[in-house]
Amino acid sequence: MISFKDILKHLPFIGQKSVGIALGSGAARGLAHLGILDVLMEAGVEIEFVSGTSIGAFVGAFFCAGKIDELVRFAKNLTSWESLKFADFMIPKNGLIEGKKIEKFMRDHLGDRRIQDLDIPFACVAADYYTGAEVILNKGDLVDAVRASISIPGIFKPVPVNGLLLVDGGVVNPVPVEVVRGLGADYIIAVDISPSIANMTISKDVDNFRQEDMAALSKFRSDGRNLEHSPNIFEVIMGSISIMEALVNTMRLKSEKPDIIIKPDVFDLGLFEFYKYKLGVSRGEEAAKGVLNKIDRFVKRRERALIKAS
Repeated sequence: MISFKDILKHLPFIGQKSVGIALGSGAARGLAHLGILDVLMEAGVEIEFVSGTSIGAFVGAFFCAGKIDELVRFAKNLTSWESLKFADFMIPKNGLIEGKKIEKFMRDHLGDRRIQDLDIPFACVAADYYTGAEVILNKGDLVDAVRASISIPGIFKPVPVNGLLLVDGGVVNPVPVEVVRGLGADYIIAVDISPSIANMTISKDVDNFRQEDMAALSKFRSDGRNLEHSPNIFEVIMGSISIMEALVNTMRLKSEKPDIIIKPDVFDLGLFEFYKYKLGVSRGEEAAKGVLNKIDRFVKRRERALIKAS
């Protein structure tokens, strides 16, 4: 049977739009991506292009390779102890975790697939360690690309790819809206799992943040925290990066204007609590259902346009 998606590919018409999703960075909060994708698929939303950064790249790779069910089964059964098994600690030189175990996990499930051969067009984002430039990985070995995109500076060892030394793309582009637009998507769903900074004002000159911006950042870091608790090195690194990503993300989403932003409430989920599957997924499902009517209206308009054109 010819699918609706196949018909769209071969029958161009005025007003036709393709759906893309940009999956954002945020460590274990990326469990919400699984819930969001499930709701969209159940609703019949055809996702034709995917971009991802860090955990978004990880989930996106499994989705585009047709392996999302395998990832879900694994995540459902992950315990706190088992999650620690993926941390192959090394003597600190350029990272605390070498990353070979997570790489093996991906290789076992994704094999030697190349990005350009995936079922769904995919790209992920990393950053050049030496220049800070955004690097878009849209061809070549899938596992190598994702491994680079998840290489959190200071935690994971940087990854050499195509002659570059790459680190986590979240430091330059936490929710890669323009990347999925570049793949060909017209209607873009952005999934933002970065922290919200309440009442934050971004100055027109992004190089000069106003005093109240920094006060808002300080408030964000202290609200709900036990000031007597001394964060460990992982929390310090991840907390600092999340502040930076929140700033970058606020500016980029404002300028890149995705059609829909899904922002699940996952901020009581620890950045390393990958074993809290039910919590992360349920928050993603709730957030997706909250915007489903808007997406559904677009899908119905698209179907009507197809019928009219045929």
